[in-house]
Amino acid sequence: MTLKKTRTKKEKKMEDEFNNLSQPEITENDIYNNPHIFKILSETSLAGFIIYDDKKLLYTNSYVQNLSGYSKEELVNMQLVDLIHPDFRKLVLQRASERLSGKNVPVHYEFIVKTKSGEEIWIDLSASTFSVHGKKLGIATLYDITERKKSVEVIRKTNEEWEKTFNSVEDIIFVMDENFRILKSNTAFKNIYCVKNQEMIGRKCYELVNGSKEICPNCVAIKSLHDKKSHVEEWEDQRTSHYYLVSISPLLDDMGNVKNFVHLARDITEIKYAEKKLIESLKIKTDFVSTVSHEFRTPLTAIKEGINLLLKNLGGTLEEADKDILDVIQRNIDRLDRQICNVLDFKKLEFGAIQFNMAKNDINEALIEVYRLMLPIANKKGLTVNLDLDKSLPQVELDWDRIIQVLNNLVNNSVKFTKEGNINIISRRFMDYVKIEIHDTGMGIKKEELSRIFQSFVQLGEPEIRKGGIGLGLAICKEIIEKHKGRIWAESDLREGTSFYFILPI
Repeated sequence: MTLKKTRTKKEKKMEDEFNNLSQPEITENDIYNNPHIFKILSETSLAGFIIYDDKKLLYTNSYVQNLSGYSKEELVNMQLVDLIHPDFRKLVLQRASERLSGKNVPVHYEFIVKTKSGEEIWIDLSASTFSVHGKKLGIATLYDITERKKSVEVIRKTNEEWEKTFNSVEDIIFVMDENFRILKSNTAFKNIYCVKNQEMIGRKCYELVNGSKEICPNCVAIKSLHDKKSHVEEWEDQRTSHYYLVSISPLLDDMGNVKNFVHLARDITEIKYAEKKLIESLKIKTDFVSTVSHEFRTPLTAIKEGINLLLKNLGGTLEEADKDILDVIQRNIDRLDRQICNVLDFKKLEFGAIQFNMAKNDINEALIEVYRLMLPIANKKGLTVNLDLDKSLPQVELDWDRIIQVLNNLVNNSVKFTKEGNINIISRRFMDYVKIEIHDTGMGIKKEELSRIFQSFVQLGEPEIRKGGIGLGLAICKEIIEKHKGRIWAESDLREGTSFYFILPI
């Protein structure tokens, strides 16, 4: 026996609704004639909708109500003019009236509406017309573009500020493309070349700047075009006799190709003239020092030779006391001669007036020569001199006489400032250099004075321990070593001795 289930009203309703799905499809005409569809589209839209006639608003959707702050009841029957900012009322109402009368007027424009709370909102509006029962009505969609307007205003103000800054810079700035056509420039550029903006844009850089029809052979932009890097160079404007420090930076596109160049040029004419005057002044000073030094050496040489003759011819007949006096005079003449030579050498080194005779030489042989020269002087003071040489060192490019001068100066300093103990002369290889070390057990140098040891005309230590001289020996050593592309330095502790080092490239 089969039991038949009784359907509830709810189940019957669901079944009927399901069966209705199999009914014929709704036609487009059914949608057009269904006011409910329009309401759904209007209320779910992300834009505002208004319908109006020549007197009032007839319809607004939720977007307009939320935007304006007015309720649906307040908006309907309001005049359109009540929503529009006074500055835009005449324009909007005139176009709405013309459109309703059938004239062909712009259907898209922007204006400000005032909300119920008094807030001003920018609106982007598109309008058209349609007829109902023979009467023309207007329909419009609108969007709140306040934030966009604010952004545009910020950009505009930023651009204005940038333009003011760009034009207030005293340095010359201009932008050109890869074909050397000028695209933009600041006021300084226009003032220099007395051109207006319209006369400048599109002109070739070399035509305007150099008055030439050809690119400058040493144009910095060509270098930047080839290697896509920034460059800085000095440039002289032949037409104005002005000097500029020019920097150029390439702007690359997404493919890494040069699209534009940014030129910045600073007028350094006054600096260049000051530089020339300084060089002239230094040259005068150097010439003066050289002249005076030579003038001193001429009579000094005569005196020196005279003393030598006296000692040679009258040495056997002179009293011991007189002979001692002549010996003192001779030593002081020799010392003065060395100091004059140092002044001349230093000034020549400063101005690159000394020619270096570079050749492959064995640095150990130079050390041996200086060792033999200084050994008697050191032994006379009771000092020991040790020589520790790396015989596997390769030959290096050096000026023999100048390196001998450096070594003599360094070892002589060690002997001079060491009362007891020893002096060690060492040669070693240090990476791609030969390294020379000269250590002594002398009085040493204060830490705070060590950084000044290679400065010119500087004598360190207390006055009572200074050994004469004018403070140029180590300065000359530094100049000579640096001309050899090497480096020289010292390490010391007071009363613990001093070590001098220098390296020369292999």
